[in-house]
This record gives sequence, structure tokens and C-alpha cells, in this order.
Amino acid sequence: MVAGTPQIFVTNKLEIAVAPGNPKGITGFKDLARPDLKVVICAKQVPCGSSEKTVEAATGVQVKPVSEESDVTSVLTKVESGDADAGVVYVTDVKSAPGKVDGINFPETDKAINTYPIAVLKAATQPALATKWVDFVRGPDGRKVLEAAGFGSP
Repeated sequence: MVAGTPQIFVTNKLEIAVAPGNPKGITGFKDLARPDLKVVICAKQVPCGSSEKTVEAATGVQVKPVSEESDVTSVLTKVESGDADAGVVYVTDVKSAPGKVDGINFPETDKAINTYPIAVLKAATQPALATKWVDFVRGPDGRKVLEAAGFGSP
């Protein structure tokens, strides 16, 4: 369906969303196994849940969530509302909620980096314009916008 080879244009990784100021003192992924925390994650069938399970397997840390949500927005909402002490979402989700949550980076997230490809479709009605769009997204101006949103470089 694509003309040429898809190119990875951004990456995204997990981050722990917590209430502003991090009142529960969460410092890393291992803390999510603490019995005093209400943690929410994505269900394993969705990308954020699959990534979280990959980190669990790589670290040996078993998170016992109070709920497994169908998407990252639901996880983030539970942390924002105070229904959860922490949630595993993407860096971009934390960035999208300034003042509502803080993000806790953890090195183990490197075990489950998501990559996003971009390509021009063979059936594109305006392939030259589509190519310009791909070039823009992958170029310095596109990178600047994507990095501001929290996406990483490939």
C-alpha cells in the first residue's frame, strides 16, 4: 500500500503520571509495585499496556493495578482526578496535561520504545504533495513541533 519504504519519524516512550508535586514520592517503575499505591495501567491488548507489560517482564517488577484501562486517555484522567496515585502513560500524554500531572521518567522504559512509521501511499491522489508532507514532518520544522509534544527522534 505504500510507495517506497516507510521511515520511522518519531518514537514515544512510557512515563509515570502522578499528581502535581508527586505527593506519593514515586521515584521509578519499581515503586509501582508498592501496596500503598493506587496504580492504573492500560489493558495489555492496547499499545500502552503491551509496552507496560514488556517493562514488567524486563524488570521483574509486577504491578498490581487497581484498574486496566482501554486507552491512555482513561489512565491519565484517573490520575488527574485523583482516582489513582500513578498511571503508566506516554511522555506525550504527560506533556499534554501541564499542571494537571507531573511525569516521572524511568530508565526501564527503554525496553519498550514505540516507533511510528510514515510513508506516501501508492494510491495518493497527490503523491508530490504527500512527499512534501513526509519531508516536512521528517525535517527540522516538523522535528521541532514533534519534540515539543514529547516525541523522541528515531
